[in-house]
Amino acid sequence: MRWMWVWVGGSATLACAGLAVALSMTDLERLSWIAGAGSFVTAVPSLVLAVILARAQPRPEPARPEDAATSNRIGSSSGSAAVQAQTVHSPVQEAGRHGDTYHAGHIHITHALAEPAPEAGQRGTGWAGRAVRVAEASPRALGVHPARRSAEDGTDLPPYVPRDIDATLQRFLARAGERGGAVLVEGDSTAGKTRATLHALQQTLPGRLLYAPTPGDDLRDLAAHLAATRPAEGAVVWLDDLNRFLGLGEHGLTERLLNELLRCGVVVAATLRAEYADTYRDIPLRDDGSRTGTRSERETAAALLRRFTRVNLDRVWSLEEVARAAAAGDERLSEAAARHGLHGIAEYLAAGPELVKAWREARRSTARGGHPRGHAVVAAAVDLARTGLLTAPTRAARTDP
Repeated sequence: MRWMWVWVGGSATLACAGLAVALSMTDLERLSWIAGAGSFVTAVPSLVLAVILARAQPRPEPARPEDAATSNRIGSSSGSAAVQAQTVHSPVQEAGRHGDTYHAGHIHITHALAEPAPEAGQRGTGWAGRAVRVAEASPRALGVHPARRSAEDGTDLPPYVPRDIDATLQRFLARAGERGGAVLVEGDSTAGKTRATLHALQQTLPGRLLYAPTPGDDLRDLAAHLAATRPAEGAVVWLDDLNRFLGLGEHGLTERLLNELLRCGVVVAATLRAEYADTYRDIPLRDDGSRTGTRSERETAAALLRRFTRVNLDRVWSLEEVARAAAAGDERLSEAAARHGLHGIAEYLAAGPELVKAWREARRSTARGGHPRGHAVVAAAVDLARTGLLTAPTRAARTDP
C-alpha cells in the first residue's frame, strides 16, 4: 500500500511539471516528443508496480475436504450407505464393486462412508411393518408385467389363466410351508413366472406374511428380524429375479443365510430367467472331471441353487392353456389367444412383439423416424445378456483374448 501512495504522488508531480513545460513552449513538434516520452516514462513504472501488487495479494487457501457438503445420502431404507461428495478437478479412476472402472475428467464423485455394523440386538429392526399378507400382495408391486389397460374396467392386468404347472407348484409350496423350504420357478422372460408363483402362494399360503426385499437390502437383517419375531402365521421371502440377490457377498443370498431362513420355517419363493439358470448350471470341468476353480462365484451360486426345488415354466403356452385364455372372458386374453402366433400369451400381453418391432424400426436413419443410437444401445445390452455375464466385466475380462 505504501508503494502505491508513493507512485500516486510521483505521478502527480510529473504531471504538474509536464503541464508547466508545455505552457512555456511554442514549438508543437518538440511538445509532441516531450508528451510521448512522458507517457512512456509513466506507463513502464505503472506496469512494474501492478505486477508487484498482484504478487503481494494473499491467495485463497484451497477448500479442505471437511468443508465440502455432506448432506447427500443414497440407498434404500435398509442397508443403505451414507456418502460424502466433493468436486474433483483432475482425472479420476473409480473402481466399482465387481472390479469395473469408471473414468472421468471433471466430475462430482461420491465415496461411501463405512457404517458401523449394527449391534446384535439392533440387526433386523428395519423390517418391522414391511410385510403384507400373501393374499393381499399386489402382483404389480411384486414384478408382474402390466398389459394394456382394459377398455371395460381400466385394469392393467387381465384375470389369471391357470397354467399347466399350477398343481405341481402348489404342491411344492405347501410342502415347503410345513417346515420351511425354497422353491424356484425358472423360465424365459415374460413366460409368466412371477404371476404363476404369486398365484400358487395365494392358493396355498394366503395367511402368511410376505417380505419382498430389494437388491439394496441386507438380507442378514431380514433373517435376524424373522429369527427374533417368529411370526405365528409364518413368513414368505419373495425373491423375484433371483440373480439380483446372488454374488453380493454376505449382504445377498448365501447358503448360510438360506439355512437361517429355513430354520425359522420360512418359505423362500423365487423366480429366475432361463438364461441365468443355464449359466449357473453349466459350470466348466477340469480335464480330470472335477469342478474348475476359476469361477468361484458361479460355483457358489450353483451350489446354492441346488438347494431349491425347481419348476420350469414354458414361454410358449400349451394348447390347453391357450384354450383357457380364450375362455377367460377378457378381450385382451381373447385377442392374445387368437393372434399370439409364435409368441407366448404372456409375451403378447406384455407387448413383447410390438417392442421388438419398434426396436428393429429404430435402426432407420433419424430422417426416416429412426433412432440408430438407441437401437445400438439395446443391441449391446442384449448381446451382453446373451453372453451370460453375471456382473460388470473386469479390466482383465475386457482385455484378455
